[in-house]
Amino acid sequence: MKTFLFLVAFALVLTQCNGLTCYACQNFNPSDCGDSSYDGETIEDDEGLCFVSIFPSLHVVRGITTEPGKVDGQCDKYEDGDNFIGLCYCAGDKCNTGACEHCT
Repeated sequence: MKTFLFLVAFALVLTQCNGLTCYACQNFNPSDCGDSSYDGETIEDDEGLCFVSIFPSLHVVRGITTEPGKVDGQCDKYEDGDNFIGLCYCAGDKCNTGACEHCT
């Protein structure tokens, strides 16, 4: 019985220790970073949210942020004249593959 309880506790610890996996790139490094179906390099962190940033000229950045106050599904838009920056946040593994389509 002790062995069973130990294994259950160990499995729970392993489950809770798994971090978030997000795509990570900056436009043109690699060259397909801006693709809406990007499936490349990843990074992991124990906390935070995945994000996609869309800058003028469709420059794209993907990664993890631990910025306080951000929530899953949040979309931030900044406009300065003709310049537009969109930031999208999500909480699932590899959820930042798109191009903020839900932030219209």
